[in-house]
Amino acid sequence: MGFCSTIARVGAIAASYISMWIAEQFGKVFMIIPFGILAVSAAVMTLIFLPETMGKPLPEGIEEIEGTSGPHEMEPLSKSTEETA
Repeated sequence: MGFCSTIARVGAIAASYISMWIAEQFGKVFMIIPFGILAVSAAVMTLIFLPETMGKPLPEGIEEIEGTSGPHEMEPLSKSTEETA
């Protein structure tokens, strides 16, 4: 969580410098384009990757959340001696 917070702060600082540089180099109109592209791409990714929850009961516990993500078969980290012998 701390790493994500740090990256968010660095991104916020960089965004202000990038927007000033773009405004000086290309004009104020072109300053909006990169941020608009990022916003539209975030919206498209949200529509593609997040499941629809409208009209569905939301999980209330960890057990329910783990049960909704699909079947996961656990594999051992190392093979036992019975399998190798």
